[in-house]
Amino acid sequence: MKKTKKDPFKDLLLDKYEQEIEDSIPEDMDFPKLTAKEKVGFTKVASKHKELKRSKRINIRINNEDLAKVRAKANKNSIPYQTLISSIVHKYAEHDINNYSQTLKKEEERCLLKILTSGLQNGEKQHTT
Repeated sequence: MKKTKKDPFKDLLLDKYEQEIEDSIPEDMDFPKLTAKEKVGFTKVASKHKELKRSKRINIRINNEDLAKVRAKANKNSIPYQTLISSIVHKYAEHDINNYSQTLKKEEERCLLKILTSGLQNGEKQHTT
């Protein structure tokens, strides 16, 4: 027995704005047909986009003093501190924080130097490539 597909648009109600958009499309307009290869490509891009827009839970270690400062700033602005941290990460990822990447790079270099120096002081061998 062959299953019949339900029409998802059968009982669809449009608001005024949506109806204006639909009415602006000429009835005789011919939309381009996608090839099977184009459909597969579109599906892949759409699924990747959906995956990127989804939030992901992570665990990080953070200095207690830094966390206390972030919590205080979040409390002052009446937002959860996790939201504030997420916002900072987002702004950094979108390059919205002025000179933040330069400051971060200097901090990373300082931390890396500290790690390397402490490792050598603890008797670890220096690796050369």
